[in-house]
Amino acid sequence: MYFRDNNYSDGIDRFMVITVATENNEELERFRESCHYHNIPYKILGLGQEWTGGEAKNGVLLNPGGSQKINLLKKELQDYPDLGNHIILFTDSYDVIFNGDPKEIVRRFREMNSPMVFSAEKTCWPDDTLKEKYPNSPTEYKFLNSGGFIGYGDHISKLINEVEVSNEYDDQLYYTERYFEDLKGDKNMILDYNQFLFQTMNESLDDLTFISGKTFNKVTKQFPLILHANGGPIVKNELNNYYKKLFKKPLNFNSLKVDEDKSNINIIKTTYDITIGLFLDEKVPDINQTFDHIRFLNYPKKNTILHITYSDTRHTYKVNMFSKKYSKLFKDFKITKHNDGKITSRKNFLINSYNKTDYVIMMESNHIFRNIKSIQLLLTECQGIITPMIHKEGSDWVNFNSKEKDLYRSYSKSGVWDVENTFGIHIIQNDLIPFCVSSLYLGSKDYEDGDWDILLSNNLKTYGHRTQMSNTNYYGGII
Repeated sequence: MYFRDNNYSDGIDRFMVITVATENNEELERFRESCHYHNIPYKILGLGQEWTGGEAKNGVLLNPGGSQKINLLKKELQDYPDLGNHIILFTDSYDVIFNGDPKEIVRRFREMNSPMVFSAEKTCWPDDTLKEKYPNSPTEYKFLNSGGFIGYGDHISKLINEVEVSNEYDDQLYYTERYFEDLKGDKNMILDYNQFLFQTMNESLDDLTFISGKTFNKVTKQFPLILHANGGPIVKNELNNYYKKLFKKPLNFNSLKVDEDKSNINIIKTTYDITIGLFLDEKVPDINQTFDHIRFLNYPKKNTILHITYSDTRHTYKVNMFSKKYSKLFKDFKITKHNDGKITSRKNFLINSYNKTDYVIMMESNHIFRNIKSIQLLLTECQGIITPMIHKEGSDWVNFNSKEKDLYRSYSKSGVWDVENTFGIHIIQNDLIPFCVSSLYLGSKDYEDGDWDILLSNNLKTYGHRTQMSNTNYYGGII
């Protein structure tokens, strides 16, 4: 994979969204609000300036232009020191909203293994005659769209400084020309064919559906994070509809202040004390990624005890380094090195956590929350013990067994459901901890160590407690 540094969190710290808007209006406030909601740092260029060109109506170019955006960005990046260590996301503003946080945006960008990623659309704009110059694409999203791109700052700076361009020149044509040149040489630019990051909506509305808090592309099987309504009035209106669904509230732009801090949105009325038990038994590519997903969860650290349990001595250094850096953020921080099996280590954790907090959260190290608000959302639904539905990208695998598995997995049925077994992550109310401990004793000799969660699910039924799974939101995945 293409990495500038090995520290995942640093990339997030140096992540910035830049956009251009010359006037304040409701569309810009919508953009701002989606940034605030997801704790996305952003900067608006050009406010108060005259827009000097680039106008289209209903898909017809009335007058060329748009490169004013390039020139404003060029000037802005001159003031950035150490550009190579910045990750810059440039988007349009009036027809763009976000449905993901910086951590997830940066993660997906890095997974695409390129220093620059441009959004892709189904229409070759603004010059249809160029379509034959494009290489083959695995999807209909074949053509470059300049309304959204992300990359390392030095690569973007080099790209926009290659050719002097007037404000009246078409910006998408400029980037398209650079893309064709790049195909012949360095290949530093790729297109988001699968809508992994960017979703262009023009001629694509039939591809999209809304699944429990996330926009889902039925064709590419992705949950894109950046929605761009690059089309006419119907597409623009659909973006408003998605906005209302994504944020579950009416548009109220007049009440929003630009500098308003919405980083601590209260989803639950009461902030409960929780204990997160992180078990490092499973093999993961990089345990630091697991730690970062814990650290960036949007739940108050002052109400969180983090208890890390591990058996492999190879984890010792990274566990201690994480503790040294971040243990003081939490209400309490514990480390347990054990030589017992998985079942025993889970029993001991539950016993030691009883009556210490309101809820305990048991997490395997390869199961992660990618929705930073997962805990708040799940606590509103937990009636004893609950497991969030977790996906494995590129696979039909999910972390539960049920006769209606396919319906839940596809979000055809959305809600909190009684299922047969759950795996990976369990949120347990304190009052149920004794029953969970007893469940892990019952018949444990008949289970493999790795089946502790099946043992738990099966035996909880003995005590009259249900095993429930929530798919009301997109929560996370496997690493």
